Amino acid sequence: MTNDKSSKLSQSFHKLLNQHGYNFQFSLLSAIIKLSERDRNFPWEFEISEFPVEHDNFETKIDFLLSRTDKRTQLICECKRANPSLSDWCFVRAPIIHRHQAAFSPITIDRVEKPFADMEGYCIPAIIKPSRDVYHIYIELKTDKQGDSIGQGRGAINDAITQVIRGVVGYTNFLIQNGHLLTNVLDVNLIPIIFTTANLWTSSSDLSQANLDDGNLDTTRMEELELQKFVWVQYHLSNSLQNPNLEIQEQLTSIQDNFEYYSLRTIAIVNSKHVEEFLHYLDENVNYIKKYHEHY
Repeated sequence: MTNDKSSKLSQSFHKLLNQHGYNFQFSLLSAIIKLSERDRNFPWEFEISEFPVEHDNFETKIDFLLSRTDKRTQLICECKRANPSLSDWCFVRAPIIHRHQAAFSPITIDRVEKPFADMEGYCIPAIIKPSRDVYHIYIELKTDKQGDSIGQGRGAINDAITQVIRGVVGYTNFLIQNGHLLTNVLDVNLIPIIFTTANLWTSSSDLSQANLDDGNLDTTRMEELELQKFVWVQYHLSNSLQNPNLEIQEQLTSIQDNFEYYSLRTIAIVNSKHVEEFLHYLDENVNYIKKYHEHY
């Protein structure tokens, strides 16, 4: 009788662990650590998991932190095991965001700077490099798979983005409050990443071509979705998610400049089958990171 009860409890416990995503998080982290152990030239190394941070009286934990071997770029990593019944995540570009928008969208992140050892740190936006492959609108689609009993419904993408942004802001708070940690590294780029089991699909449809009579696109002319290994998502921060450590820029002369500087940030969403490829891609691109004003 005891063994039967133990077996049932074990099955229930492990089922809930799966649904909460703990297994996925640590399996993914273990795979990344093995990559670094197997290849001495692997550019990223594990720092810490479940790192506690706080922003605006909201406490949270970063699933894990990865650092580039030069310590000047750190990845704020959030793991999201998708509800199987909503595990097709679809993305499309908004045809226009603001009046001065260029054809290539900036991949904007946060950078913590401390130019002098005895100076207090602060945060500024930085840009990896502009890309056409930045998306703005996202929806979870139903699949034919059975959903988790406690699985999240639609909104998982937005919740994951909010969580990883809070992690970035909380971590900048930590670095600035502990400025001695930046003695040997006077600037640190912070890149938010969501690793997920979801399939990532993109559409090249032009939303501005919708019929004004009913607001619908002509489905017979829509482009087929394309499966992607990872996507960049541009997110517009509300006041509660903006970084309070940002250096104030009084010379910003337009609503568009103010919006880009304070509110526009970009998050990478990566399918878990392609983690190694993405991390190598990212390593090749971080050397092109420029400060916001250097780029413009």
